[in-house]
Order: sequence, then structure tokens, then C-alpha cells
Amino acid sequence: MKNHLSFVRLAFLISVMMALAWLAGCAGPIALSGATATPEPTATPTAEPTPTAAAPTPEEPKQETPKLLPPTGEVDGVPVGFTEDGHAYRGNPDASVVMIEYSEFQCPYCGRHQRETAPQIEEAYLKTGKVVLVFRDFPLEQIHPQAGKAAEAARCAGEQGAEQFWNMHDLLFERTEEWAGQEDAEDRFKAYASELGLNEESFNECLDSGRTREAIDADLQAGLAAGVRGTPTFFLNGYPLEGAQPFEAFQTTIDALVAGRTPPTPEPDIPYWATAEGMSPDPEKPGYTKAGDAFKGDPSAEVVIIEFADFQCPYCARHVSETAPKLEEEYVDTGLVRMIYKHFPLASIHPQAEPAAIAAECAGRQGKFWEMHDRLYATQEEWANQANAQEIFDRLAQEIGLDMEAYKACLDDPEIQNKIANDFRAGRSIQLRGTPSFIVLKGQQGQLIPGALPYEQFKQVIEAVLAAQ
Repeated sequence: MKNHLSFVRLAFLISVMMALAWLAGCAGPIALSGATATPEPTATPTAEPTPTAAAPTPEEPKQETPKLLPPTGEVDGVPVGFTEDGHAYRGNPDASVVMIEYSEFQCPYCGRHQRETAPQIEEAYLKTGKVVLVFRDFPLEQIHPQAGKAAEAARCAGEQGAEQFWNMHDLLFERTEEWAGQEDAEDRFKAYASELGLNEESFNECLDSGRTREAIDADLQAGLAAGVRGTPTFFLNGYPLEGAQPFEAFQTTIDALVAGRTPPTPEPDIPYWATAEGMSPDPEKPGYTKAGDAFKGDPSAEVVIIEFADFQCPYCARHVSETAPKLEEEYVDTGLVRMIYKHFPLASIHPQAEPAAIAAECAGRQGKFWEMHDRLYATQEEWANQANAQEIFDRLAQEIGLDMEAYKACLDDPEIQNKIANDFRAGRSIQLRGTPSFIVLKGQQGQLIPGALPYEQFKQVIEAVLAAQ
């Protein structure tokens, strides 16, 4: 392919489709306390999704400006207080720029922002009175199971004052590696409260009661309504800035707003795996792209379909058994379409998905990725949720004729593990939340298919993309 997909268009399509219910797919949803989210089949996606569900654009800011109460103290020389609806803020309440941050304490990208970028923003804008920062919770507990309780800890500290909220906020980010993934995380939060000099009895009662959870869930709902799909996400006077961006990205937007100008639209950052070069065949690794993804089909095919999937997802297995064979016969085998596979293991609900992906990539090193791919899906019910799943993967490797010594050495290779992790991050970076998800590309046009659609519906999308000029 000579051209690559415009990721501005792709991000638009994906943000719209993620705002709709997942179409028969395995999802890692944002779950509110007391509720379990499950994917449900819904209507067929249209070729042009309705733009009203899209994330806000720089021309259309979407986030209400909060009402800030007078400050009640200072942290590091910066005024702190609460908004009228109870959110902690940091900075001059009369600042011309209000920055609302949706974040969570277990997110590594949020932690990176706090370490690298937030101090620069504080020095340049909070201490000079130009910006006030308002913190809102957006814990992604499907992938960060302690994030919700950490948010409660910060709010419980906040019951004893805005200064205590920010002190706990900073400490939680500073020591994430101590408590993240630990069964005794709540005990550690209580120890932090003691260290900060809080009233321990009041803090512990608050944390044990869970009474701040309702407000955290309200933040999740508000974030979703505003177009938030990941953390950290910022709104500066309503204009969105997503991800752990470098200081310069904030500087450009803030300086424009302070000067009364509309912030410039950021240039899209095209990931290598989606560029023409990244999707081209690797001459040193047959069957793989230069970006390291397994593919099948004619490299010169007019249409490329990038699939993000999870070997333990039953909807992915259904696609492989029911729809994929017909797609391959009509489109891949005839040279019209090339398929590229990327991993999106939802480990929080599919604990064997990542080991299965590693097994498939190790088979790929011996030129048999697709053979292992097909065997894994065909035997999914046999190994899913089984403690001895790896033994079954090893048996499948032997059945397809792999060099078992090389295969077993590969299973512990950090390069393979990083490949799976990088694929998952790639999916998250374009706001995918479930499997299977397909990106159908032709030149600079793209269409997202979220879910295991029946063949006829999948065919309609491909035909429309093929017919596009």
C-alpha cells in the first residue's frame, strides 16, 4: 500500500464506535461498583457513524467549567481547595485556564505524566496563576484492580482538607509500585494516612465504608459522556488533550488559551505498524510485516484488514470458525485483501490469552503462526480457564511439527513478551476496548468493525471499502 490510514479519521471512527454498545465482542469494559458489564449483540454498524457520539474536537470544546470555592490552604506554595461539587483543585481559582484531569493512580501513563510533565506545568502555569488544575477520577479497574480503592483513599484524605487530598494524591503516585497489584493495598493506604498525619480513625472508617465510591462512579460517567476513553485525559477550557503528552503539547495549548486564541489541532502521530513501510513484508522474516505482525494474503492487495484479537475470547473463536474461512476464500485467496494480526489479550477476564499469544508467536518464529493460530482457536474450550493450559499449548506445538527445544526457549524470550505488550498498548492507543476489532483500510480511508459480525455484514463493509475512490 502506498498510503496509510489517516489516524485523525481512524480516531474519529473508533471514538464513535466505542461510544456504542460492543457488537458481539469480548470487552474489557469500565465497570462501576455493583454492576457487571457484558457485551451484547446490537445493530449492524453503518458505513458512516453518527458524529454526535464522537470525542470533542478543538472547535467544539465539551466539558463544563466547574465552580471553584476559595482556597483552603497551600501545597508547595500553590493554593488548593475544592470545587462546588467536591473536586479538589490546585492553582489560582481565578486563573484564565481551567485544566480538568481525568486520571487514575494505577495507570503507568498517569504516573509518567506526574513524574515528568506535571512538575513543569506547575512551575510554569500553576505557580504563576495562569492555570488551575481540577482532578477527577477515572479508574480502569478491569486492568488496574486497585485503582478504584486508591481513588477512595485520596478522597478519604480529602475529607480532612484539600491539602491532605493532594498530599495523598502525590504519595499514591510516588509509591505506585509498592501497592499496585498487592492484596494488602488497602492496608498500605491506611499506613500512608498515618504517615501523612491524618486522623487515622476517620480515614480508616471512610475507606472501609466505601462511601466515596458513588462520587467516583459519577466521575466515570461524566468522563464517558465527555468522550474520555483512557487515562490520562485533560480538558483545558474544554479543549481535549489525551495521553501522557510532553510538556510542549500542554504549553502550546495553554499559551494559545491565555492569549485568547483557539488551540491548534495537534498533528496525528502515525504508529509505525500502520504506516506503509510498517505494513510491508519483512524480507528477513517471511509472513511478517516490518512492524513484526503476522499476515496472510497478497502484499500488494488493495485492502488491508488489521485484526486485534484475543485467543481466549469466544467471539474471536466464533469469527475464526464461521466468518474467516469465507473471507479468506472470497477476498484473501483472490488477492483483494491482506490480513494482519495483532494481539489484544484481555488478561483481566482471559488469564490464558497472553500465554496463548506467546505460544502463537513462538510458532511464528518457525514459520507456523497461522497453524498455531487455528489450533488455539479450535481447541479454545479445552484450554480456556485451565490451570494446565500451557501443557495443552505445548502439545499443539508438537502436533504442528515445531522444533520443541527452540519453541520452549522462545516462551521465555522477553522479545516475544514485549511484542504482545506492545500490541496491547497499540490497541489502547487507538481506544480499543474489546475483541475482536478490525480496521479495514484502503489508502487513506478506514472503517472500524468492532465485534464478530456475520459474514454477510462483514462482506458489506469490505465491498464498500473496495468501491471507495
